[in-house]
Amino acid sequence: MRRHLLIALIAMVVGPLALLAALAGKMLHDEEDLVRHRFRELLEQRLDDSRSAVTEVVGELEVELVQALEATAVDREALRAFERGQPLVRQVFVVDPDGRRLHPRADADASADEREFLERTRAIWEAKAELARVGPAEGSSDAYANNTWTLSPSSSGSLLSSSGGSLLADAQQASNAKIAAARDQRAANEQAQQAYGWGLEDAEQRADAPTDALHNRASPQQQAPAQQQKASAALDAESEAAPAADSLAGLARIREQGWIAWYWEEGLHLLFWRRRADGLIAGAEIERAALLQRLIDSLPATGEQSSLIAVADAKGAPIYQWGIYEPADAEEPRARLLLAPPLESWSLLYYGPADAPIALTTSRFLVVIGLGGTALVLLGLAVFFYREWSRNMRDARQRVSFVTQVSHELKTPLTNIRLYAELLADELEGLDDRAEEHAGVIVSESQRLSRLIANVLTFSRRGRPASARRSLDVEAAIRQTIEHFGPAFAERGITVRREGAAPRPVIADEDALGQILANLLSNVEKYASAGERVDVTLAQDAAKTRIRVRDYGPGIPAGQRRKVFDPFFRARSDLTEGVSGTGIGLTIARDLARQCGGELELEPCEPGACFVLTLPTQPAGDTPGPTPEGSDVA
Repeated sequence: MRRHLLIALIAMVVGPLALLAALAGKMLHDEEDLVRHRFRELLEQRLDDSRSAVTEVVGELEVELVQALEATAVDREALRAFERGQPLVRQVFVVDPDGRRLHPRADADASADEREFLERTRAIWEAKAELARVGPAEGSSDAYANNTWTLSPSSSGSLLSSSGGSLLADAQQASNAKIAAARDQRAANEQAQQAYGWGLEDAEQRADAPTDALHNRASPQQQAPAQQQKASAALDAESEAAPAADSLAGLARIREQGWIAWYWEEGLHLLFWRRRADGLIAGAEIERAALLQRLIDSLPATGEQSSLIAVADAKGAPIYQWGIYEPADAEEPRARLLLAPPLESWSLLYYGPADAPIALTTSRFLVVIGLGGTALVLLGLAVFFYREWSRNMRDARQRVSFVTQVSHELKTPLTNIRLYAELLADELEGLDDRAEEHAGVIVSESQRLSRLIANVLTFSRRGRPASARRSLDVEAAIRQTIEHFGPAFAERGITVRREGAAPRPVIADEDALGQILANLLSNVEKYASAGERVDVTLAQDAAKTRIRVRDYGPGIPAGQRRKVFDPFFRARSDLTEGVSGTGIGLTIARDLARQCGGELELEPCEPGACFVLTLPTQPAGDTPGPTPEGSDVA
């Protein structure tokens, strides 16, 4: 099988398969990304469900605290009894509208728990802490639904101890990136605060006389309940522009209730406060262990075997988790979601196997089936074309073999017919003109049939080298061929003119040279008889001998000249119509010329056609050729 056909068959199979494989790979990649995205959304939805449960617990806790704080009398013993009866409350506090702390008081009757509470919250009571509102929870659409404040690390007299400073920094990086923006706007916020008359003096002045300063700078709206309600509503509306304060009294002027979150030595601490109907500010520090227990009760006890969900603090340490998946050391969670305020420093983490979302078995199976089916179809087509090509080539070889064998079989009896026809023509010469003419036709047709058989046999041996290249008298070969075509040319009125000479012999195969000249003159007889003339010109130099055969017929169209040497090609129909031929004469002639070390070319000329046969000249020092000769043959 020829190499270019094999390459074409391989390309026909591999090309479409490679293209389909690339498209299938792109499709699987896109589908994998889509599945991964949907899987992540599903994970976040599961985490959001857990966050909603935590948020519901915090909301229930707020309702309980609001009801209890509103109904509790402002009395030391009553408040202490309230603390003992509320497992979720670690310490209760009460502040008047001017910022004076009514409970717990730092006097000799204060308990150890109350003193520790005052130490933890000293910055609030001394009005040295900047309280900045935490940004909205992740996923929240209401930017002002968050009532949680935190103590800024830049606050003077911060509540942070040496062990709690890094924890707060971690918490704010994870949950409160908007604090920095609020701190940058502090100057503008202070101006807005002063516009409502509730801005406080600097920390040093408040430290000297905190109670008087707060009392003297109390807003006029606090002097009457109706005015106070209007001012409170206005301050709530303007809290968007003033999200920072440095005392509980300042916070109470911004919102009706809220949370304060900060870190102390053992971790996160939470204060809930509310502005009561009587104007007092009551609140409670939440018992962290009890809060955790209530949160754990609201979360699932068990989870899926292939996953693990954990509630983690600001440092990433798990507080509670469910599920039996065991993450590796330093394994990153597949999904992360911050809890809603006031627990925004805590987060929900999802852990699971890395390949869990990529479940594309069906898609991959369909792609493999599709590619396999396409490959089978293409291979089937390739095999079909190969078998058809092989069958056609086998049939062609059989036909060529048959024609060659028949030609060989015809060659021997044809030689005898031609021999006896020539003998008969010689015997009838001068006796019977009509019989002599008939014998001449037999000889002419047998010669033409001999040339046809010779062409067929030569074409069947294409590519084989010439068998007997030797020194030849080119002029004798030309003269013999012209004499051979003499009767046919005379019948068609064609005159042959010979010009030039070749004093030195050429190197060629005698039979091949004769067949080349016979094919060229045969074309003149068939297609150029209308020109009534053919020129055979010889030109020789030390290296090459050139034989030009030119006719004066209609010629060959310019667009077909490059095809005249192709096998089975015949020129335009008006030239070949009614003329028998196989279209292999010029192909054989050029092949034979090349086998003899020469070339056969078509030169443009008007009118007619001109073929140039080039053969190698015998080197100097050998026997010289015949003498120059020129003649006209009719």
